[in-house]
Amino acid sequence: MIGAASAVLSALALVDPRLRSLLGAGLFLAVLSLVQDRRRLFLPLLALLLAVPCFLGFSLGADSMNYFAYTSSLLADRDLDFTNQWARLGFEDSSKTPTGLVPNVLSAGPGLIWMPAVALTHAWLSSTAGPVDPLRLSVPYYAAAAATSLAIILAAILTLARALEARFGAASAWLAVLSVVLASPILYYAAVQPLMSHGLTFAFAAFCLAFTLRAERERTLPGWAWCGATLGLAMLCRAQAVPFVLMVLAGLWRARAGWQAALVAAFAAAAFFSPQLLSWKVLYGSFLTIPQGDGFIDWKGRHAIDVLISADRGLFNWHPVLLLGLLGLLFAMKGLGAYAVAALAIFAFTTFLNGSVRDWNASAAFGGRRFDLVLPLLALGLAALLSKV
Repeated sequence: MIGAASAVLSALALVDPRLRSLLGAGLFLAVLSLVQDRRRLFLPLLALLLAVPCFLGFSLGADSMNYFAYTSSLLADRDLDFTNQWARLGFEDSSKTPTGLVPNVLSAGPGLIWMPAVALTHAWLSSTAGPVDPLRLSVPYYAAAAATSLAIILAAILTLARALEARFGAASAWLAVLSVVLASPILYYAAVQPLMSHGLTFAFAAFCLAFTLRAERERTLPGWAWCGATLGLAMLCRAQAVPFVLMVLAGLWRARAGWQAALVAAFAAAAFFSPQLLSWKVLYGSFLTIPQGDGFIDWKGRHAIDVLISADRGLFNWHPVLLLGLLGLLFAMKGLGAYAVAALAIFAFTTFLNGSVRDWNASAAFGGRRFDLVLPLLALGLAALLSKV
């Protein structure tokens, strides 16, 4: 109860500027909850994390508002016509999609995931005579989206660490996960630009990996459904996450699971990814498309080495500790088996794809942001490596 109260107070302080004074009480209760019960970490840690954007704010730069436009349009207009959102935000784009709508080349997933918190914030502000915005394009609504991202990322970190702990021991698991999170772009995209897709993509990939490890051990149909659902959510946030299906297949193979488990996982993944397919159909007239245009990806991987070691946001130049995770996957091939093979294949494809994109350095990025998908896999490799030390 104390942990829940601390999270609620911190969340209210973040989304409602009139209640900023509640933050102190939220932080006090969070510390008290951690002192009383160190096993229940999520809610008090969330309360502490929400204090960061309260004190420091967060950026709405780069593609943040393109993602949030889905939230605004679906809640305020109940459609995917972004004309009024673009006008309000000052975006100048006179082009039209094949269906006659204003284009939005970014994925629908983050905007859909933020909708419940943004709707709840709007209801709160409306019922308390707060600063309501009909289009939901103001700071309280952005703060609700940021809080959602932070909550999901924190839950994913804790879930992945506990899943790796069962396999490699507490010290190796927690050190690996914390090293990858703190020494990668995820910390930036959780705290500084939480309205980008990278934090959520990392989170759902981490959930998928953790649930796959658990499903292999427990071998239940609901367990495989969770694997498929989180895979679908990762794909919904960034379609580049499709290759992560290899990790689920590796788990199914190691568990010798039957066709029923595979079908359940596939159905769940398809169900959670389907909103993106429908969005593309509405906006571009096709269920499958590359919204940025045919020239966005050349499929030649000419900059595959650059995205790893270039000074211009190369993954290992900016985040050298991640190289240990990759080495861990190689050295632990015998113990991890199909998981290591799948993880290395996903890493190789992600590197090739990132090196094939027109803006291979990811433009206005902090580090190797487009490697969000593989970070949980590098945590797996690092945990395996540390367990041998």
